Formats: sequence, C-alpha cells, structure tokens
Amino acid sequence: MTLADPQKEHGPGYSKYTWDNVMVRLDRIRAHGEHLSAEIQIEVDGFYFHGADRLSLTNFESRSKLAKHLTLMRNELDWLAMLSWAAQATLTKQRQGEPFVEVGLLPMRKGPSWLLEPILPLGHPTILFGEGGIGKSTIAELLGICVQTGWGAPVGLRTHVQGPVLFLDWEADAQQLNDNLMEFEAGLELDSRPRFLYRFCAQPLIDMVETVREEVFHHKVSLVIVDSAVPACGGAREARENAEPLFQALREFKTTSLIISHEVKDQLLKKRTPYGDVFFWNRARMVWHVRGDPESDESCQELGLWNMKANLMRRQKPWGLRLLRNELGNISAKRFSLEDSAGLTKHLSTLSQIQAALRTGPSSSQNLAQSLDINQNTISRTLRRYKDRHFVLLSGDVWGNQVYEPEE
Repeated sequence: MTLADPQKEHGPGYSKYTWDNVMVRLDRIRAHGEHLSAEIQIEVDGFYFHGADRLSLTNFESRSKLAKHLTLMRNELDWLAMLSWAAQATLTKQRQGEPFVEVGLLPMRKGPSWLLEPILPLGHPTILFGEGGIGKSTIAELLGICVQTGWGAPVGLRTHVQGPVLFLDWEADAQQLNDNLMEFEAGLELDSRPRFLYRFCAQPLIDMVETVREEVFHHKVSLVIVDSAVPACGGAREARENAEPLFQALREFKTTSLIISHEVKDQLLKKRTPYGDVFFWNRARMVWHVRGDPESDESCQELGLWNMKANLMRRQKPWGLRLLRNELGNISAKRFSLEDSAGLTKHLSTLSQIQAALRTGPSSSQNLAQSLDINQNTISRTLRRYKDRHFVLLSGDVWGNQVYEPEE
C-alpha cells in the first residue's frame, strides 16, 4: 500500500509531517561531516509516542532499527515508510538552504535601516566593548529599554522598531537584571516597567542555538543582547582562536544583536579592540568603544562611546552618556557633551580638542600644544587646515573659534 503524502510544516530549525493520526517532528538538525541527524519526536492520536532519539537522515540502518522498535508497539503502521519519507524530505529541505533571489531590480528599502539610531543598525550584529567594570552591561540594559519601550529622546536616541528584547546572560543572574530594570524604571520615570526575556547561560551559544532560535521567532524578538562574548564563544581560547560559531548562531536568529565584549590592546595596530580573534571585528557591522571618565564615581558616571567601525552607514559622532544614581539606587540617564569632561576630551579628535580649548578664549598654537599635551606641529597643521572654516587667525599666531560644533 502506497503511503500518502503528509501535511508538511517547516519552521526555524524544524520540520513536521502529519499522516492522519501520526505526527513526526524533526528538529535540532546537526551536520556531522557529510551526514545529517535530527532529534525525533512522534505523536500518535495526539499523544506522545516516542522521542529523545537522534535519527540519521542519511543512514538507512538507523531508520530501520527505529522502525522495528516502533512496530513492536503499533504494528498496523508503516513506520519505515514514514521515517524514510520524513528523513528524505527534511534532508532535501536542509540542503536547499535559503532561496536564490535576483537583486538589482528590487525596490529600494522603505523601512528604517536603524533599530536604535545612532547605535544599533537594524538586523545586524553590533559590538560594545570596553574595560571590565566600566558599565557596558548597564549601557546595554539602557539600549534594550529604548528598544522595548520606545524611550530614548532624552539621551539622543531614536527607536525605529520597537519590540521585545532577549537578554542572554553568562555574567550575572535574572534577579540582578530584574533589579536593574526596576532602578531604571524609577530613575527614568517610565510609564511602565521594562520587561526583557531572559536566559541564564552556561553553555556556548552555538550549543543551544536551536532553543534560543525558537524563542526569538516565537516572541518576534527585536534585539538579542549577549553578555558577554568570551563565555558565549565557550571560553577565552575559543574567543581568541575561532569566534565564527558565535556569529553563525546570531545569524540564524535573523534579528539585531548587541554583543558585550572586553577590550584588549592590539600590539600590531596599537589600538584597543574587542577581545578575541579577527572575526569579532570583521563580522560585526558596527563597533562601539566605551570609555569612562576616571574622575567619575558611582553616583555620577560619565561615559563616552566612540564608533570605531560602521559597515552599513557612515561612522557616527562620539556619544556622551551620563548615568546618575540617587540615594535609593535609581538610575537616570542624560546626554552630555564629551568636551565637558576633562577625562574624556583627550580621546576626541585634535580638531575637537582645539575647539574645546578655544571656547575659553583665543590662544596661540604653542599654548594650545602645552595645555592639550599635543605636538605643536600637529596643532599648527590642524589650525591651518581648518582656517576660515572652524578657526580664525586673529593676529600673529593667535587663533580663535570661527564655527563651533561640539562633538556630543
């Protein structure tokens, strides 16, 4: 008797086939060299019948052995035919992959290219890196609040796509995040409490990608926050040698992600970069470096974010964020000009540092070099380059601001 074609359902990471009273579901599909296997779940008459095994999609003996076992329990069903049908259909679907499309004649994008402007490009991974304990997780929580609630104008952020946030946490626990969100709710005077989906994590992200992907698709998650990169890769050695599995997992979610990372000084490039191999820098579409004013304290923390890399749009101006904690521990946030912070101004461009110095009055290149601790030749070149655009030569070697636009 020929087996009738089943009803088919394909979703993110799973395939389901239904013949009358029998349902066969295959998920957690994994590649082992040239072979594929999947976890199998079977229901009969709407009730659980069999599961927890891995079925080879390419090995007949694997299917035959399972079919014999199932026949002992329900011998009126053609188990081998159903298992073979499901295995072959799933194998074909997996090998097809994403469809080919012709580009060039598609209409221009009408929707936003930002999830949260100017920090998070829509649908792509962003890295936020800096020294340990500087406040990266707190910044990520604030960005998540903006995405989930639409708040953000007071700090110069604009939410283009509002939606759920998933926080994958290798660093703390649910209670800590819950308390932080409550402190933000009170400090920002939000109309309602921000709510994140949360998962306590102990395995590399690639090892739980199927479960997380299901939640991302089920809840239509707009932003996935990864705290932090090294344990999400599986450890320091994995992060240094092969971060690609982390980005493979994030790509399967088909949504925006924010990866929190520690920093390291690249001895070759002589600059601060995210900890890990070159994939961290290459695969991220946007990279932000967080610096803190060393004079800040917990009650008033002044932070600067520098856009080190931008693949999809022009690099953004540095962004100043002031986090304030009151005596109750509630957190509020304000935007401020980085040039108002003595500890952060030195990280701005030479142009901006000169502009900030000349706000107090005209000065010579020699005095500017001494006060800013920058080589006088560099100061002189910058003044001449921007003469009559940003600076005006008053007399001799005395300069003043002509147009002043602070980097905020």
